[in-house]
Amino acid sequence: MRVAKVPSDIMREGRRYLDSIPEVRILQDFTRFTTEQLWGLCCRVSLPNIATNLIASDTDWWITFDDDFPHSPISVRPAVKNGISLTFPHQRYNGNTYSTLPWRSGHICVHDPTFIFRQNSLDVDPIGQPSRLAWYVQRTIEWLKAASSSSLMRPGDPFEFPDFPGESRNRYTIAHGETEDSLLQWTKIENRVGVAELVAADTKPHLEYVIRKFVTLRSETVLSYAWGSKISKETRAIRPAIWLRCEDMPITLPYQAIDTWGELIAFLETQGRLSDFRNALESIRDGGSHFLLLGFPIPSRVDGMSCQMHWQPLALPALSFGDKPRRGFRANSTGHWRQDRYENLRDSKRINWQIAEDWSWKSTSARGRLDSSLSKPKALLIGAGAVGSVVAETLVRCGNSKVVVCDKEGLDNGNLCRHTLDITMVGVGKAKALAQKLNRMHSHAEAWEISEAFPPEKRENRTLIADCDLVLDCTGDNLTLQQLARFNWRRVRSFCSISLSYGAKRIYVYTARSNSFPVEDFHYQFKEWAEVDLREFSDEELVLPNVGCWHPAFPARFDNVSMLVMAAIRRLEEAVTNMETSPRLVVFEQQYNGEVFTGIVRK
Repeated sequence: MRVAKVPSDIMREGRRYLDSIPEVRILQDFTRFTTEQLWGLCCRVSLPNIATNLIASDTDWWITFDDDFPHSPISVRPAVKNGISLTFPHQRYNGNTYSTLPWRSGHICVHDPTFIFRQNSLDVDPIGQPSRLAWYVQRTIEWLKAASSSSLMRPGDPFEFPDFPGESRNRYTIAHGETEDSLLQWTKIENRVGVAELVAADTKPHLEYVIRKFVTLRSETVLSYAWGSKISKETRAIRPAIWLRCEDMPITLPYQAIDTWGELIAFLETQGRLSDFRNALESIRDGGSHFLLLGFPIPSRVDGMSCQMHWQPLALPALSFGDKPRRGFRANSTGHWRQDRYENLRDSKRINWQIAEDWSWKSTSARGRLDSSLSKPKALLIGAGAVGSVVAETLVRCGNSKVVVCDKEGLDNGNLCRHTLDITMVGVGKAKALAQKLNRMHSHAEAWEISEAFPPEKRENRTLIADCDLVLDCTGDNLTLQQLARFNWRRVRSFCSISLSYGAKRIYVYTARSNSFPVEDFHYQFKEWAEVDLREFSDEELVLPNVGCWHPAFPARFDNVSMLVMAAIRRLEEAVTNMETSPRLVVFEQQYNGEVFTGIVRK
């Protein structure tokens, strides 16, 4: 995309809105930055009453946007000349400058007034309006006022990490699984340094790693995370990293991540960890590339109590090693350290921070999880067809991480029109294929396969289902219901049978809590609906899957199956959460006004 040679009329209109802001003066009007494909305006913000030792009363800022203004993103950054040079909360790392650009790297966060400035939630970014430019400038003024009074983050605000900068090319993501419980474990662990086992979480070039466990420098395990099957059993690209626990976050005031090795060495000295760091380096002097994981406790709220550990990774530069050091350095630990401090760990060398992510169950399910009464029980899913596959995937994505899949059938191509599996799994057993997919779906998923009909004959498969507290029948098969009733469950379980009507016009959700499946009650409650289905089925022409095949197919589109299954899961959650003891059949039915879909009703 080329930048236009002249600013658009709407840009000029937006520029005129700035004339009404008395604290602002335009220093440099519309400027084209062709290589960045941006337009820029340089403004001076004058706030005589805020001058501090950190922020001057007059500061210069560059506001940048592209030709699609006022619809595209807008950035506000300090000018290199007469702009702020420190990094504050709600700001990207501000330590970088660019040889061809007049602004610094520290883009400030002004687009969310309800989070930063606690203003009226209706006062949102006016995307598409020429006044948008003035809106950003007004927020910059508010940001400066808050920064000068150290109130960008107030006690009780959600905790926010500083921006940890690194080389943009091939940055690694390293995930941990820290929780409140593991923080309590760490408080009882004396070791402050050791080696962490990292395992690749992606395919090549392996830019995502997960911490699997922490060991001492003597290879004694001190803590390990409870990951799902995929991560726990992964054998690809395992690599060691140093871990080092500190008491504080590695920052300089006001809120900038430590930038150089000189600053980090000084920080480790104040934390009493420098000797630990030096000792740990001796375990990885092998000529390879490694990470350092700096651990420190963090709160969920500003000035609140610590709630978990955080592990911030950085890429270690190549270390000296071997028995042939450079001239002037001895071939021992002291000589290696001195050579490193003179070369790759010298004071002025920039730190290459990597990306940290929290993959704990609480974090990964924060966007939406089932009630704990449904997410905690180990589930037995009988029937891995269209309904069963949607049920299983929804349970796992919503937080139920332990599922046993039972089905003796294989996947064929005809199943794919409404199944969650794909063509690469055709010919594979449904139970095996679905369990494998579930294990790949979530970092905490543990899914097992039983490639037998229910009840299984193999002892190991019977052992698998012995501790399943939730039993889900998705076969739509009366024989399976009889087997559920005859099976010796030994104790009370939560049962749920989910089945579709012909053409997926409705879904039947039968729930019970008992030490056996009440099949007679199921048939009693289902009888009138079976008669309705029979009448509707008799009016339909049989759907044959192909020429030369008499065996009819069950017609149901994937969207209908998925939509009805979602309603069924809501009903299941309701029954389990309320600990309903009486067996109950609930029916959800699609509604139409002529040919227009109007929703689902609960019968």
